[in-house]
Amino acid sequence: MMTFDIYGHRGFPVRFPENSMASFAYTIAHGADGIETDVQETKDGALVIIHDEKIDRTLNGHGWIKDMTLAELHQYQMANGERVPLLSDVLDLMAPSGIKLNLEFKTSKVHYTNIEEKVHREIVVRDMAARTIYSSFDSDTLRRLHAIAPTQQLGVLTMQSGKVPKFTALKPILATLHVEQYQPQIDFPQLLWTVDDPHEIRRAMHDKQVFGIITDNFERAMRIREEEMAHLTQ
Repeated sequence: MMTFDIYGHRGFPVRFPENSMASFAYTIAHGADGIETDVQETKDGALVIIHDEKIDRTLNGHGWIKDMTLAELHQYQMANGERVPLLSDVLDLMAPSGIKLNLEFKTSKVHYTNIEEKVHREIVVRDMAARTIYSSFDSDTLRRLHAIAPTQQLGVLTMQSGKVPKFTALKPILATLHVEQYQPQIDFPQLLWTVDDPHEIRRAMHDKQVFGIITDNFERAMRIREEEMAHLTQ
């Protein structure tokens, strides 16, 4: 079994609102290997951490991120009273801990001009590039990221099975493939999402090319990893 990393999916959403500072702080404090999260941009250029392009599901309001200034966005709150965090605040929280970051660019539906360069600048200034993977469903975003930072780890997200044609086209610039299900026919490092079932977690740990999972419950996944490692040493 290769190194097997466990990433908290938007932090620890089984206990805290997803992509909240409370969720990230708990994930860091309780020893996850990494955090998976999402970056978008407001109308006035603020880089913010939120999954959906619209706020309707996770905040007490309605509308598109791209159509709001940061001040307008911060009129709305999560279930715990938090406002959508800035990328800079999340990175400042993560930087001293050494925890890994899988940062998804939400650019498939909305084009944010130069978001790739803006985000990478924030990562570099905190010396986090070596422990960060940039991921996206959007091929153009990944190509722009490669042009900006040729040595940066990149991962393509895909729901496709079989030959995964998007991966094939991008393979020369990729470090990882991020898929919902293990693709045994593809000899390439794979990160699986979102894996919460204990049986699926155990199976992923023994799949040849899987180097980690993204999960809603990193604590459970870590317990399972400890059990599997104990079996291997017996």
